[in-house]
Amino acid sequence: MDTLRGLAIHSGIKPGEKDIPLFHSVFLDTIKSKGRIHELSLIIQFKSKTKDFFKDAGLGWKMYRKGKIKLFPSKFGGGREIKEIFNTFEKIQKKS
Repeated sequence: MDTLRGLAIHSGIKPGEKDIPLFHSVFLDTIKSKGRIHELSLIIQFKSKTKDFFKDAGLGWKMYRKGKIKLFPSKFGGGREIKEIFNTFEKIQKKS
């Protein structure tokens, strides 16, 4: 599915929602920097780029109170390997 999304974006097909490509980019940036997804980092980065800070604030607060959103990312030992995967992919894309 991710490959199809990338092909559609590169072909100039517009997504149904205007923020989908931005969310996709922020999602991948979060994984690249942390080695895994950290929801709070994802939310902060996405909201700062869309400038829509309070749209989902009530839902976010409920999720935090239920323990669904953690303040700090959990420890993960595979971060270096994830960065290598992203770096290799970026090198391949530059060549083509």
